[in-house]
Amino acid sequence: MLSNVKQSARLISNKVKEYIKERKEKSELKKKERKFKKELKENKKKLFEEIKEERLKRNENKREKVREKHVTWGKNEVFII
Repeated sequence: MLSNVKQSARLISNKVKEYIKERKEKSELKKKERKFKKELKENKKKLFEEIKEERLKRNENKREKVREKHVTWGKNEVFII
């Protein structure tokens, strides 16, 4: 009788340990997943900022080219094409 109690106690103890181990693994996976999502979001943000800056530079270059073509000659404004 006593050995049955000890055996069932060991089984319960082992199941509890196994359950705790599984929970730890799940929580670690969730932490890694959250970290990955956060990094992904930051990288996406940086990429959009770079794209935005590149567009602004291109637009500024276009404006500069237009300014170069626009010249004042005396009182009249002349567009050089």
